[in-house]
Amino acid sequence: MRDYLKEKTFIRFPGGECYEILGVIGEGGSGLIYSAGKVVRQGEDYVQENSLRFALKECYPISRQFNFLRMQSGEIVPENESEAAANYLRCVASMQLNEGQMTSEIYDSEAIRLIPIQRIASSVEISFDKGQHFHYVNNAFTVMASMENKGESIASWYQKNNRYTMEMIFRVIQETLFAVREVHLAGYLHLDLQEGNIFVTGQPTDESLTCFLLDFGSARKRLADGLCAPVGDQPIFSSEGYRAPEIVEIMTGETPDFRLGPEADLYSIGYLLLYLLTGRRYSTRMLEDVRKSYDGHYLTRKNIQDMKCPPHAEEIIQRILAKALETDPEKRYHTAEEMLKDVSAALNALRPYHSQIAGLKYDAYILYRSDNILHKQVAVSLQKLLERFRTPGLKRIQRVFLDETELSADYQADKQVMDALKASRYLIIIGQDASGDDIWQSKEVKFFLKTHKPSEVLTILAAQKPGTSETVKASEREGSSGASEAAKALEVPETASTAEVAEHTVVKVGGRDRNFPLAADIRGASEKEILKKLKKDGFLRIAAPILSVPYDGLVQRYRKYKRRKRLTTAAVCLSAAAIFTVYALYQSYQITLQETIARRNKAQNLCVQAMDQYDSGDKAAAVASALQISEEAGETENYIAPEQVYTLNTVLDSYESGQWIYFSPLQKITGDFSGAAFSKDSGYYGYAIDQEGRLEVVSVDTTKENDSVWWTLDAADIQSEEKELADDRSGITFAAALDDHRAIILTGENENYAAVIDAADRKVVSGFYLEVPMVYGKRTYDCKENMFVYRASDFNIYVYDAAKGQQLVCISSEMPDGECHFSDVKISHDGKKIAAGSDQGLMIYDIEKKQQLSTDMPPVEKVTWIDDTHVACEQYQIVQDVMDSRDVWMRQKRQYAFSIYDVQGQKVLNTNEANFGYDTDTIGMQMIYPEKSGEKVPEILGWLRSDLYFIDGETGNIEDMISFQSDIVSVQRCSDNDSFVFAGLSDGTIVKVSVGETISKYQAYKVDNELYDFSYVKGRKMLLFTEEGIVSCDLSEDSEMNQYVYESNQRICNIEEIQTLSGTAYRCVWTSDKNRNEYIWSKHGFNLYSLDSEEVLMQYTCGEGKEIHFIQIAENEGKSYVCVLELSNAYGDDIPGGLKVLSMQDGTEMACYDLPAQADMGENTFRWQQIQKLVLLKNLTNAIVLDEEGQVYRENFKDGTTELLNAAQNGCSKILDISMDKTGTALRLLGIKDGYLELFKYDIENNCVLASEIWQSTEEANGGNAFMAESCDGSMIVVYDGDKQCTLIRTDHWGRQKEVDIDNARNFQICFFDENRFLLGVDSQKVWLYDLEKERVVSSYSINDIKGYHLKLSADQHGGYFTLKEDGLYENLQTDEGIRREQSHIYFVDDSHQIYPYADVAYGYKLPDEDMVYQNYLTGYAGHSLYTFSDLYKKAQ
Repeated sequence: MRDYLKEKTFIRFPGGECYEILGVIGEGGSGLIYSAGKVVRQGEDYVQENSLRFALKECYPISRQFNFLRMQSGEIVPENESEAAANYLRCVASMQLNEGQMTSEIYDSEAIRLIPIQRIASSVEISFDKGQHFHYVNNAFTVMASMENKGESIASWYQKNNRYTMEMIFRVIQETLFAVREVHLAGYLHLDLQEGNIFVTGQPTDESLTCFLLDFGSARKRLADGLCAPVGDQPIFSSEGYRAPEIVEIMTGETPDFRLGPEADLYSIGYLLLYLLTGRRYSTRMLEDVRKSYDGHYLTRKNIQDMKCPPHAEEIIQRILAKALETDPEKRYHTAEEMLKDVSAALNALRPYHSQIAGLKYDAYILYRSDNILHKQVAVSLQKLLERFRTPGLKRIQRVFLDETELSADYQADKQVMDALKASRYLIIIGQDASGDDIWQSKEVKFFLKTHKPSEVLTILAAQKPGTSETVKASEREGSSGASEAAKALEVPETASTAEVAEHTVVKVGGRDRNFPLAADIRGASEKEILKKLKKDGFLRIAAPILSVPYDGLVQRYRKYKRRKRLTTAAVCLSAAAIFTVYALYQSYQITLQETIARRNKAQNLCVQAMDQYDSGDKAAAVASALQISEEAGETENYIAPEQVYTLNTVLDSYESGQWIYFSPLQKITGDFSGAAFSKDSGYYGYAIDQEGRLEVVSVDTTKENDSVWWTLDAADIQSEEKELADDRSGITFAAALDDHRAIILTGENENYAAVIDAADRKVVSGFYLEVPMVYGKRTYDCKENMFVYRASDFNIYVYDAAKGQQLVCISSEMPDGECHFSDVKISHDGKKIAAGSDQGLMIYDIEKKQQLSTDMPPVEKVTWIDDTHVACEQYQIVQDVMDSRDVWMRQKRQYAFSIYDVQGQKVLNTNEANFGYDTDTIGMQMIYPEKSGEKVPEILGWLRSDLYFIDGETGNIEDMISFQSDIVSVQRCSDNDSFVFAGLSDGTIVKVSVGETISKYQAYKVDNELYDFSYVKGRKMLLFTEEGIVSCDLSEDSEMNQYVYESNQRICNIEEIQTLSGTAYRCVWTSDKNRNEYIWSKHGFNLYSLDSEEVLMQYTCGEGKEIHFIQIAENEGKSYVCVLELSNAYGDDIPGGLKVLSMQDGTEMACYDLPAQADMGENTFRWQQIQKLVLLKNLTNAIVLDEEGQVYRENFKDGTTELLNAAQNGCSKILDISMDKTGTALRLLGIKDGYLELFKYDIENNCVLASEIWQSTEEANGGNAFMAESCDGSMIVVYDGDKQCTLIRTDHWGRQKEVDIDNARNFQICFFDENRFLLGVDSQKVWLYDLEKERVVSSYSINDIKGYHLKLSADQHGGYFTLKEDGLYENLQTDEGIRREQSHIYFVDDSHQIYPYADVAYGYKLPDEDMVYQNYLTGYAGHSLYTFSDLYKKAQ
């Protein structure tokens, strides 16, 4: 019995990706499979990222040879300390880790019925306390793709479903075979098919059922002959019972070299079928006993009865089981396709019979010999002639049965035939003669005569004979005992007309003679003549008795009908021509419509592809994909699909000012690179080594050729110069940068040859042999100008002059306490010393003096030189060694610390402990020199997994620490600015970290791949080494943006639109004075502009110690005034602030009123800094104030008095919102009264509530979330009660109100849109458009990807565009919250009122009534008009 991990256990993978165990899905021979959800860190806790579920497989094998158990730590180890058991566990883990590649290859072959692997790890961190504390375990885990819409395992389905039928079971088996067929065609055998590894989704009673395969831990590759290679020593984890006999023989050693084929998987499916049918599990011996006991059958008579198996299906089901479970694979099914045919036939046999004939009535049934081609043609022609026969005054022949057209392809065709015979009035027999034609003896004739008279059988003789034949009259018959003498041949002259045929045909049916009316004789010399006779009058002789009229009368009627038909043909042709023309036009329209839909669908798919390419770093491919369909269609002015606009705005960096340090992909060099290095000193070059041993040199130097690969260097280019390397095929295996344009590479057998290359000149400069090659695996080296230092395979450190090819020194690994293992090595700034960290502490070597100094320090993992006399160390103490544990793969647990060593004084200056870690953690150190207090100071950056430490370079004290959600792979200085660095995370995120006076961070770039290393390049570029190749990045910038730079002391803190009561709108740019040392977003001034203009109408800055709280633009007697409310930054000031009235024309101060101090306000007191809303009245000396308590005051600035307006409360306990109507004489107030919402109008001049204009909600309201929104002309108000009710009110008639169906939206915003024709709303899930005329939501768009942020909605009053601006983001340095830039998500609404995204602009603004998009960058802003598709197309060129 294996010990499962409990629910709520956390598993964290290398790189930081974390999952929570939710339950157990099943188990296999190699391990356990859990259901899990992905969690992310939020503050100190972990929370579910989304509702997706994943399958986690843990390596926990079960074996007859070895037992394994789970330690208290969670690790899986052998029960006994056995090397063989440990090797077996490693082998199983290795097989599990190979699943990723196998499922990827199968998935790439267009197989869709499997659940692929998306994450693998040979060891993970585990937490039993919801992520509070993690520890390493050496358990191999794999994460399968999302289980969303994948259903449940067959095991779970079978246990839950107690009402399954045989048909349902065979549907499951059929779908499983479809999935297995895909795997086999992709070149693999599964070899572990069982009920826990097969998932079913959909209904097993219909076509929605689908099966998915998982757990490919035992899968094997098929070779060219369809069989897999001999298994050898590798275990096969097939389950008991499901295991084919040949696998048992391999495992027991009887046939170790046997090669398995598809038959092994098909055996497992046969066993699965038996298990589902019987509910019993059979061992191999039990199966053999069943075979012997029931004559080779696996289902007993009781099984058949219990499952209610139809008798006609029993035989095929027993045959399937017998063949699938055959012990000899040669006698088994050989392909899934072969087994599918039998399973499909069984499924047809099991389906309940539903007669398609029952309930129908037929005028006649046509019987003919199916093997006679002539009779078949006659039957088909006769059916068409009879069903299409029209004669005025007679009823139509409605329906004639013919198996060719009426009978469905069904296993129960006989039942349908019998139903059709019962439902037919006449039986028409097409025969050759009455003697030897066995059609007269058919079961159809016998069955028809049981319920019908012989006179209702009509016969037609149709045979191809030369000459004449004779007719046998009824009086000339002779007795005959044989079947061939049942009747005499009819004697009818071949030239005689069908009117002269005998009246009856005599045949023997059921042992006695029958007289059948001979309706027509159409025998002729040729097939053509026979069909001609049928069409001329033969079919009329058949139709006459069916229509119950004499033949002659029918002929006369038919001739008249034909004449009349000819007369109408001409008129019909003219009408048809007109109809055809209309139809052709309609068809043309339909074709055009279908082509348009197809183009749009293709365009949408290409947009998805383009975004994936852009996210993975391939910008050029993304642009090409986004425009592909437009170029194919020759349409460059308008989009094919609306999604193209957002895609192009994204990949073309639209509205990026270039002032933010944010990057976008430039180029992507796709390849499976084994390693990469980057130039030092922010150089332009990257050096990537592919699997073939070629060196790809990538350049981001814009002065060079703009090729994706600047230079390709093959080992052969070096080997041709060296005869000793001529036969070497090892290729280039290592590269490291010497400076900003040179690198050293290693090649040759055992990497014994080094070459110096110059990337700028694309040439090999020099080469030399190494005395001892570099140690392979974990590389330990350093380069500085011409010096190359490395740890060799003999564990010593070698120092070479790379330019001269000379060895300078060999530093021995022999220490007083024995041989040490060097973990890191660094060259001092002056190149005269070497510092090396090892398991025996820090070692310093003086190259000039040839002296080696060992220090009395704990083991050191990483070192870096602070200056030429001080070394920073990342040291550790071993907390738990691998030797102290029985765990086979236990990793060394360490307590890390940072210290500074004084080389001259030979002492440690300071030591500060960091977190616990392990010997395989990502770890590193970097020196930076940020400016603090006006001078540059040394600072050490040290990282351990996802934590980044800031260490004072002089004292060694840890000053700060920030964390990320995934592991740090590298930290790079910004050579253009010492005030920040870039941290690269394993999940592909590059984070800019400010390291000056204050520490902050935000996301600078994100590639949708795992990141291995990166480099910052001068000129604001980057090179990234990812799992898919090398990605080059450039500063994200839209070169068409217009820049508006402010004074150096001003910081832009906001841009907004301000409207007057008359509807005139202005752009207001808020500024903050950096010299005041106040809050960064404090509003100290503003600039006013007309919309779509850059001419400053007015500029204003408030006084020292003040902050602008509110401005309002008022119009009075044709003039415009700006009213500014300034408040003091300090509470309790004698003068808390004041109101200034400024002339917009020249900025003249028209009036200035000091606000009364709080102590002077008496009982009517409120804090000015916390007022909710202020509405200035027309006279510009009075204002209505709404405070945070929901009280309404009237403030007289001129007199300095404050009055509580009880009348304005209208009995409301709290006022939620106030607004001025368009006349400027009355207020609209929304409040809470007795638990209900109340909206009313307050006359300011007369100080009274207008009783005729009051609205109250019908249900109690949630006052915390209630609000109102007005239309731009003030004619309508929409009120949300804070819970679920939304009401639209007409202000010209308050009684005219209606409920707005908002589909139970919660916590949302709403505004009027497109000339008040629509309501635009946004909630936590989506944004939607409500048509006020149609009274329904006409479109919506999901915003799940941006939910979780506070969003502010603003929309164009005249329609077209609206914006959701992320507002109030904060930064948490202990997590990755806040590193996202505040985005403005701009959307557009097309002519059909559908919502589509337009662009996402960081720190962006799209004002409601301006066709401009702005981006704020603190010292100014940039702007550009809205791009059309045509603009974007030209931009892309």
